[in-house]
Amino acid sequence: MNFTNLLASILKNKNPKFVVIIGSGFHSQAFDNEKTVLTNWETLLKRVYPKVYLTHDYTIDFETIVRSKTVNQRPRKKYASLIEKEILKKVAEEILKEKYEKNIENYPMKIFNAKYVSDVISLNFDTVPERVLSKKKKFKCLYPQFNSEKELNELERNALLYHKVEGIRFWHPHGTVEKPSSILLGMRRYGQRIQMIERLRKQYKSKSKDGSLEIEESNWYDLLTTRPIIICGASLSNAEWDIWTALVNRSRNYARYPKNQQPIYIMTDNPGMYEARNPDNVNYFIPITSKKESFAAQWKKLEELFSK
Repeated sequence: MNFTNLLASILKNKNPKFVVIIGSGFHSQAFDNEKTVLTNWETLLKRVYPKVYLTHDYTIDFETIVRSKTVNQRPRKKYASLIEKEILKKVAEEILKEKYEKNIENYPMKIFNAKYVSDVISLNFDTVPERVLSKKKKFKCLYPQFNSEKELNELERNALLYHKVEGIRFWHPHGTVEKPSSILLGMRRYGQRIQMIERLRKQYKSKSKDGSLEIEESNWYDLLTTRPIIICGASLSNAEWDIWTALVNRSRNYARYPKNQQPIYIMTDNPGMYEARNPDNVNYFIPITSKKESFAAQWKKLEELFSK
């Protein structure tokens, strides 16, 4: 469906609202591509552990930090798992120290309009969007029902936490600074997360026998499966195992009835790359604009559309 027509359809309650996926590009827009702990993995990891040798594969680089700090502690009393928790606390502290207030006017906040958007899936650890919208500095971590809460361990619960601000749920599948232990970094934690995704898939199947796009007690996995999506300022690299697994499951889910699948729009500086792809591809995303425009121009266009 044409993007502007879909917006009109949402206003008429004929289509479910958008789910917006945001990544570090959200901050890059505000900081004019300046390297900060909010926009750049290398900057963040170096701030956490200046001695680390970076390969630019941050899931491996994080594991290097965990091992290095475990090996070099004197005496060697702490297990790597405890060292990891200390590092994640440091990650949260460094993110919270980053001054973003002077850049508030540059953030594309108008995209968070509850008339069009029901949920935001943030791949970032920070809570800057929630803070700017609500003018609060602390948020309670909320969790949707998952059959029986007792079935979930802490790592699994962390995968489902969200904050609610101005009628929009802000999901943090990779964790949030509000709860440092929830932050998802490193190969080990990503590997553990895939098991949880399969549990979410099975639960979704049990809840959606009628194919409904509106599911009670929904979580971010349900939303990625059933709703129209906009990917903003997120490259969705292969390191995003959990998100890609959910999208692959979505693609399989609608393989027999592709017309029932909601569209996925993406912000990109190379729309031709996506327009040339076969609609049968798993990553068949629709560019927000067919013209080659800067990311700044696309953020502005989205804000204009979502301000109506």
